[in-house]
Amino acid sequence: MFFKTGGIKRFSQYGGKIILLLLESPHQDEFEYAEDPKERKAIGPANGYTGVNIWKYIKMIFDNKSLNDYAVVLMNPIQYQCSLGRPTKEFRDIIFNSLWDKYKEDFKSRMKIFKKYEPNNLLIINACTKKFQQKVKNVMCSVFGDKTPFCCITHPSYWNREGQIPKPNTCNEAFRKLFSGDKEE
Repeated sequence: MFFKTGGIKRFSQYGGKIILLLLESPHQDEFEYAEDPKERKAIGPANGYTGVNIWKYIKMIFDNKSLNDYAVVLMNPIQYQCSLGRPTKEFRDIIFNSLWDKYKEDFKSRMKIFKKYEPNNLLIINACTKKFQQKVKNVMCSVFGDKTPFCCITHPSYWNREGQIPKPNTCNEAFRKLFSGDKEE
């Protein structure tokens, strides 16, 4: 299930367990375009290839363990379309970096909404584009520390490209223990 943070009250039907999937900023498939910018409408998060890949492959991150107890929440650290609706190589990086200092506190405050779920009912996946992962991770760690399980992974638009299986490339100890079956002593 995908919910916006505004629907947080609905998580109780999933036992209160959340996978917070951090992306980066909305992309062109997430908007309905019109000639007049005032007529453009947001459709929703992770439409297109990214959304399809999330649905198809997210369980692979967790070695195909059941995720039935979890609600999946998508969050963009920057809530504005950094690509400007163009191919990402044209504007995304410049716009994201120029907006980061202005909006990282907004991102931090949205992350704090999930503090009440950690550390036992929250998993965080930083799937932001590799260029921005460290910035996102720094904010995430400033909010949650190292007790909340998290991992970093490639952006979902790359999952299963050329046979690539989505696997975490960086995980904290809490994430490794949760999925190895080890219990804290």
